[in-house]
Amino acid sequence: MMDRPERCRISTSCESFFSFDNNAAGCRFLADQAEKKEKKQWKLEEQEDETDATLPKDDAAWNLKDDSESTADHYYYYHCSDGDPSSSSADGGCENCRLLRDKLVRTRRLLAEIDSSVRRLAEQHRVRADELTDARQRLRLAEQRGRLLEQKLEEPSALLAKENVDLRGQLAETRAYFERLDLESERRITDMSNLLEQLQDALAEKERQLFVAYAQLDHNRKQAEQYAAKIRHADAHAATQQDIIEGLQNQLDKQKAKSRVCSKHRDDLLLKSASLSHELVWFKRETMREREYIRQQIEQLRRHVGHQQQQQVDENMLITTLRNKIQEVEEAIDEREMANRMLQLRLDDLKLGSSEQQQPSPPPQLNYRHSFDQGSNAVSNAVTRSNRLYKSVRLK
Repeated sequence: MMDRPERCRISTSCESFFSFDNNAAGCRFLADQAEKKEKKQWKLEEQEDETDATLPKDDAAWNLKDDSESTADHYYYYHCSDGDPSSSSADGGCENCRLLRDKLVRTRRLLAEIDSSVRRLAEQHRVRADELTDARQRLRLAEQRGRLLEQKLEEPSALLAKENVDLRGQLAETRAYFERLDLESERRITDMSNLLEQLQDALAEKERQLFVAYAQLDHNRKQAEQYAAKIRHADAHAATQQDIIEGLQNQLDKQKAKSRVCSKHRDDLLLKSASLSHELVWFKRETMREREYIRQQIEQLRRHVGHQQQQQVDENMLITTLRNKIQEVEEAIDEREMANRMLQLRLDDLKLGSSEQQQPSPPPQLNYRHSFDQGSNAVSNAVTRSNRLYKSVRLK
């Protein structure tokens, strides 16, 4: 039987081989690595064989050795018992002899265990050599199988790459053409951009289908690597893989037919875009005419607004003049009210004087007449001045 570390090491090497990219270079690298490991293992086994050769191989050698040791033990026991009788124990021998016998028994047991382990290792070595030869044969068969699968998978991948390049070229041409139509009006641009987005979505759908096809090819490659791990069922899985490749070729034919339909639809869109460009030229011409008419209307409005602004300035000047006149009239009214108050005071003084003197003297009458004439003249002057201001304001 194979021990656990060796079995794990062989399984990890197989896993690393099947997880590696299944091409010729990878297989050669793994084969060289396996040969190096085998050489190292052979060297270790040769060293173990040399060490085993130094050890006794049969039971006769062990019996001879045991007899010699037993005779030496008896000889030592005999001389030990003769030499020192006082140191003997109850079983007829000394303490040192008993310890020596125990030590010899343990040594014999240990040597027996070592012999059994050496034989077991030799058996494991033979089993391991057989397994390594089987693994070498499996690696060679897997390398041949991987080369065949690689040749089968390279043909459809080349066709898909060519189809992808053609579709990308068509996409680049379509984008370059639609970039030249950016000078159209806003409404037309939005319509054409929507059409362009639809076409881009269709092309993106085609690219997605190509990506799905590549993903299917990758999945098939992974399946092929998994099939390499199961060499017994390689023929049945290879047939299944061939059927899948034929199905993919049929899908590619269908995609080519769909691409032809898309190219026809693109030609229709190009015709529609040409008609839209003619309509855009007519629309630009009409917009230029409307713009000229609007500009003339704006010039007329500007002249009218300038005239209105001039009238507004004249009206503002007239308003300022009227305000000044009104201020002068208010001042005249204030003066007139002041004169009325002065007259009222003088009348009050005259009433008081007449009540005190029953017979007024001529000088006071003359003085009163003179003061009354002065007050009346001031009031009349203020009234005439206010009347003149009012008439001038009304005339203006």
